[in-house]
Amino acid sequence: MPVLLKLGRLAGLALCLMLLASNAVFAEQKDADSVWGALRNGTLKGYARLYYMKLHTQLGSTQESMAIGGMLHYETAWYKHVSAGIAGYTSQPFFIDQKSRAGAGLLDSKQEGYSALGQAYIKIKAFNSTGQFYRQELDTPFLINPNDSRMTPVTFEAYTIRSTPVKHLNILASHVTKMKDRTSTTFVEMSSAAGYAARQPVSLIGATYDFLDNYSATAWEYYSWEMMNSVYAELTGSWDLSDGVKAWAGVQFLQQQDTGQAIAGTFNTGAAGAKVGAQYKNFDVELAATFTDDNHDIVDPYDGCYPGYNSVMEEDFNRAGENSGRVSVHYNLGGVDLTGLHAYFTFVQSVTPNAGSAASPNMREFDYELRYQFADIFPEDAYLKGLTFRARYAEVQQDKVYGGVTYNDVRLLFDYNFIVF
Repeated sequence: MPVLLKLGRLAGLALCLMLLASNAVFAEQKDADSVWGALRNGTLKGYARLYYMKLHTQLGSTQESMAIGGMLHYETAWYKHVSAGIAGYTSQPFFIDQKSRAGAGLLDSKQEGYSALGQAYIKIKAFNSTGQFYRQELDTPFLINPNDSRMTPVTFEAYTIRSTPVKHLNILASHVTKMKDRTSTTFVEMSSAAGYAARQPVSLIGATYDFLDNYSATAWEYYSWEMMNSVYAELTGSWDLSDGVKAWAGVQFLQQQDTGQAIAGTFNTGAAGAKVGAQYKNFDVELAATFTDDNHDIVDPYDGCYPGYNSVMEEDFNRAGENSGRVSVHYNLGGVDLTGLHAYFTFVQSVTPNAGSAASPNMREFDYELRYQFADIFPEDAYLKGLTFRARYAEVQQDKVYGGVTYNDVRLLFDYNFIVF
């Protein structure tokens, strides 16, 4: 595609965003007294992204993309306990679109742009519950979540109930029939998306309870029909120890096993993790350890984020028999008159079995990030506080035993979140 056409596309998108932002206000959604009132008093929000990514893979190939795009999401106000929403997503090539370097996940598998209707739903509320039906985003700890680390998220065709029966207790139940992965334009059955010749859904239920002001417990069950059952639980707490000093800790547990026709094979596996962290003024550090059963890798087939405490930029560290430790450090450079600038460093070391069916190379991952958050500088500015720039680099070093290799990943991202009305 000619450079002038690309520049024209960018200029057009920038102009649209400027026009949208010029009318931006932040207002709460109110109940309407008519269908027209529900449409007129709805909300329109979205984001725009400019993203560059270059990945040297484990197989020795190079994947490189640069894309521009974003999302617009409109939702009506409530009218007689009913509202509706729709969201469109797009990602288009920008400057770099070499077909031979496809695969970074910013564009489709042919290194071409795509656009999709990712959400289209009806909401109904009654008592302390809300139902949401058809295409939607679902954000749960494991398997079913947006995994919004590229240009557009994973979305689902689902039938969901959210409820708060008592104070501090939130429950979500959903029957998920189809999903659209991050670079697709179509929705397919859940088991097909997982790579199996079947048409089976996923049913899930989860609850989160916040108690004693600074503790939270969550438990989730995911039933992938004719494939597997997964149970995830986590307990976290945080404390203010003294002036300027905060601490936190958490433990997590995951158990998986095949069920029904076992279309993904027979297995019984699990994982556990623990973390502790502390913050003093502009500096914080966190330590974590995770342990995976040596019977089988953790099965995570739906393009979702893995909740393990040591799941980082490149690796999840959830192979069979893999034990790992992590240290993460964050420094807010606002303390040295560089307001808005944040520096992050993460190191993970894993150990795996040296023999047997679970034998695999030990790994180390080094992650570095600089993040510039305009919200730190302009917290009350409706136009600028939604803008963030991130520069990230990851390197994974595998032991040479069992064919281990070294690979790396570079990402540059401008992300602008806005509300039009």
